[in-house]
Amino acid sequence: MTVCHFSAVTAGYRENTPVLSDLSFRIDSGLTLIRGANGTGKSTVVELISGALRPFSGTVSIHGLPAHEPRLRTRRAVCRSSPALYPALTVGEHIELLRPVKKVSEDELRARISAYGLRAWWDTPTGELSTGNLRKAWVVLTTIEPPEFLVFDEPFNGMDTEGMSALLDELGHWSTEGRSVAVVAHHPPPELEELSTHTVRLTHLDGSGDHTCPPTTTATDMT
Repeated sequence: MTVCHFSAVTAGYRENTPVLSDLSFRIDSGLTLIRGANGTGKSTVVELISGALRPFSGTVSIHGLPAHEPRLRTRRAVCRSSPALYPALTVGEHIELLRPVKKVSEDELRARISAYGLRAWWDTPTGELSTGNLRKAWVVLTTIEPPEFLVFDEPFNGMDTEGMSALLDELGHWSTEGRSVAVVAHHPPPELEELSTHTVRLTHLDGSGDHTCPPTTTATDMT
């Protein structure tokens, strides 16, 4: 079943400067790996899926609705590449801030925190966490109650082996229990490639590598 559909999407952040051009692909149930070199618009794809960015032309739909449709907010979770946590609040305080509006127990969350190797930092302000531990806390907190569609932008950056193992386990679990998972990664770990059921490869139109200016991009949908 197709969960998210890009149809002839041209998009960017400045008028007349597209990052993506005439991009079409789909994200189905299971785990979709979205990969490409720097500058091919991987994070732009994430922002389009989140609904924060709207295309210049074409459509991005989720469950048949425009990606910016407010009704989709509870049906997707987006873990961006840059963590956005309150630096003065501890990991535990972030949990307590979010848990009352989520249907998940503290014991379950503590178990996830332990699996990611964060138990020793439960009472540490997130502003004092290392890059890797901050990334792990960000992953847990953005998926505190995993919805039916989850999107991750470079989630393995800075993670240690323990965190990567925990995330790979969860990605595999979510994708096999009926959820749709999309992971954006420049250099995905081999285990992620093995878990993926679909791959979308973003490439520059001229076939070259990194660009100084945002290039337009095409996609090869490798199901």
